[in-house]
Amino acid sequence: HKPDIIQPVQVHNFSENGNFTVTLNITDNNGCSNIDSLTVIASDSFIITNHHLLSPQNNSYVSDTNVLLSWQQADNAVSYSVYIDYNQTFDNPIFYTQNHNSNSIVVDLISTDTTYFWKIVAYSICGDSSVSEVFSFTTKTLYSISGLEFWLEASRGLTSSNDTVSAWFDTNNLLSANQIDNSKMPVILNDVPILNNKSALHFDGTDFFALNNPITIGTAFVLLKWNSNDAVFPAYNGVLSSTSPLYDILIGTGGTSNFYNHTFPIGSIFINGNQTNDFAPLNKYKIVCGVDVNPDTYNNLFVANAENNPALCWNGDIAEIIIFNRALSIAEREQVHQYLQFKYAPPVNLGADIHVNYGFCDTVISAYKPWFNSYAWSSNNNQDIVSTDSVFSVSAPGTYHVTVTNIFGLTSHDDIVVTYPNKSLTYALDTICLGDSILISSLSSDYNYTWNNGSTDTAI
Repeated sequence: HKPDIIQPVQVHNFSENGNFTVTLNITDNNGCSNIDSLTVIASDSFIITNHHLLSPQNNSYVSDTNVLLSWQQADNAVSYSVYIDYNQTFDNPIFYTQNHNSNSIVVDLISTDTTYFWKIVAYSICGDSSVSEVFSFTTKTLYSISGLEFWLEASRGLTSSNDTVSAWFDTNNLLSANQIDNSKMPVILNDVPILNNKSALHFDGTDFFALNNPITIGTAFVLLKWNSNDAVFPAYNGVLSSTSPLYDILIGTGGTSNFYNHTFPIGSIFINGNQTNDFAPLNKYKIVCGVDVNPDTYNNLFVANAENNPALCWNGDIAEIIIFNRALSIAEREQVHQYLQFKYAPPVNLGADIHVNYGFCDTVISAYKPWFNSYAWSSNNNQDIVSTDSVFSVSAPGTYHVTVTNIFGLTSHDDIVVTYPNKSLTYALDTICLGDSILISSLSSDYNYTWNNGSTDTAI
């Protein structure tokens, strides 16, 4: 600490590094006075730290073309430059902004089905700069996959009254599945927590839609669940079917938890990416995919019903239906599966690193999201699992790691660094001669202290 009393002038040049107390003494004509002071930190450089990128996470997928970029508020930073490019060299960035003073920005000039690289540069008040790591993300839609025939999303394309839906239009607004009977119309479920607050349609076992346009089905994806605690389907309850020709495209098999093999032969149904017909447990959301290597054209299509039979309706929720007119390759199916995974159950993100400025109380880290089924915490590069709760309480500095599994069986992980105030004592020497003394001081006057000699001062 270097005290320096400065006379009341408008400009003063601090020519050396240090902490300076600036004091202003004001006296009026009556001889009354007042004093005010402040501390000025003068430095020819400020080290910029903790400017880690947060979201989108590295190598992640986003389903929207408006992308929120966020990063940790860097220590000693006053502004940022943001770079986005198609490659990691950033020689000719497609997006660049400077003098940005917050730690997030929304970018809305992103194309679909494209991989982007991004980074930030943080600047201090003195002009020092530090470059972050480079992250990438890929914008995912499905229009780049040829043969997209029919696409229903519960978040859009609905004709409804009081949440009762009479028509469900595909994403191109060219075709729609309809119901004219009010008693057989599903209802919209908005902001479903377990689906990342996306929407779904609820079919109560009597509701269904009909589409009277020819549809060719080579590959179909459906995100859905059954609505009761039944261990097996009570009947041949339909998700997709046709009466022209008469085909059970995707229906449950009565008395079992399996989907029936008709349009999709044995070995061509996949649930959460696994080759299986077994939908158990029925009341959990899953991604179901069926593949027909010899696609058929259906002149009508029933959604949530089998063969236009009122006794064979689906009793459950459907969030999305995606139909292609050809059998997709394994890579293409994985692309659709990833799109649905990241849209409805995005990976874990613990947020910014935590620096505790004061105190030593426990700090709670939360990884909770409704779409996560399990959690596994570890610390400081130790692989041993120390907790399986959604939240983890820490009382020591370190790096903490969590691995989660979502409702579709996908795992993701993230790390967070927690730091606490330095508890070290400050002293000039740790070796002295007999009879000598040294001054030992602690953190600051903001804490209460008890030394081994009974003193409660901040230094002895």
